[in-house]
Amino acid sequence: ANTIGKIANGIDDTPITTFATTALGSGTPIMIVPAMHQSMYEHPIILENIKKLKELGVYFLEPKIEEKKAKIPDNSEIVLHVERLLYDKRLPKKILITSGATIEYIDPIRILTNRSSGKTGIELAKEAYRRGAEVAIVHRNRIGFSGIKEIFVETANDMLDAVLTELKNKDYDILISVAAISDYTLDMEKEKIKSGLDLTLKLKPTPKLIKVVREKYPNLKIIGFKAETNVSKEDLIKRAKNAMRESKLDLMVANDVGWGGIGTEDNEVYIIGDAIDHVKGSKKKIAIAILDRINFFV
Repeated sequence: ANTIGKIANGIDDTPITTFATTALGSGTPIMIVPAMHQSMYEHPIILENIKKLKELGVYFLEPKIEEKKAKIPDNSEIVLHVERLLYDKRLPKKILITSGATIEYIDPIRILTNRSSGKTGIELAKEAYRRGAEVAIVHRNRIGFSGIKEIFVETANDMLDAVLTELKNKDYDILISVAAISDYTLDMEKEKIKSGLDLTLKLKPTPKLIKVVREKYPNLKIIGFKAETNVSKEDLIKRAKNAMRESKLDLMVANDVGWGGIGTEDNEVYIIGDAIDHVKGSKKKIAIAILDRINFFV
């Protein structure tokens, strides 16, 4: 609080405040990550000083309020915001991402789901935010980073409803549909099904999110993901291209989950558009490659 007050009023009696004054005068970007007791952080004069500095172009990374204290975020979050502030090849677009597995309830306890971890979607959200995009992600996981909007859903219908609501309320430029959405649902039993008996589940198909969105938003840029199991490279690419044409997508990312990728840290994918890129490595590396391709057509 003391340092913020000094910087806001041009008092240069410490190395930090002198550095800040010099940076403000030379147009050098400044980020402040405040930490103090909550009562101090909510003091009207402190808030006025923060407002004053924001108006001068100083970027504040909001603290996390826990135990009546305004605590600094994790180092990884701070680094992400610094990278966004300094990123030179910015992507000033609104990007909506679906990520991870959905679930379908059998009864109040049991569910149908898949092994998707949602890590690729999270890395895409971080990388898009790093590049200056306005990002929202619809998923069951949690990032917990300020600046990235998170919409939490469970079922395939929940995800479809959330995506349509977002697209209706905000003029998004791009939808990246990486989520492993349940292909089938069922009518949930209201009470727990007794164990020890043979059980038959009657499944019914869920709406295809990409097809519904494409019909409603013909001009939206859409990136899809295609997963297959134990097929040749040629068949994988052929099937991905067919799905891409059917849903009128702008880019398709294909991978063979029979050999890995799902629920792991690494993956191997083909990014298919006018050209085909083969990328193998961490999901962060793959997210970077996908965003690099997106830069070409937005």
